[in-house]
Amino acid sequence: MIVHRVTVRCQLNMAAEAMTLLQEEITRAGFPHGVRLYRPRGISDVTVSEFEFKNHDEMDRFWADWEARPETQAFWQKYQLLIQAGMVHEIFDLVS
Repeated sequence: MIVHRVTVRCQLNMAAEAMTLLQEEITRAGFPHGVRLYRPRGISDVTVSEFEFKNHDEMDRFWADWEARPETQAFWQKYQLLIQAGMVHEIFDLVS
């Protein structure tokens, strides 16, 4: 199992709106496995998302297919207004 973690710094006071938009996109796109979304306790502009895949090949195929969809481009146009540049992507192998 592979976990792809994405940490995003949002524009000031936009974390809740960014998270809502991301949740809508996850539902629309039909992500294949587990998805976890984290929002901070208290005041913060950081959100974290984790996406599970069976292996690296599945992950690479999914992201390539998702990026190629016209609906994804519409999502990015809205989402990029809510976040700051420089998402942090981390890939983990699930141990237990």
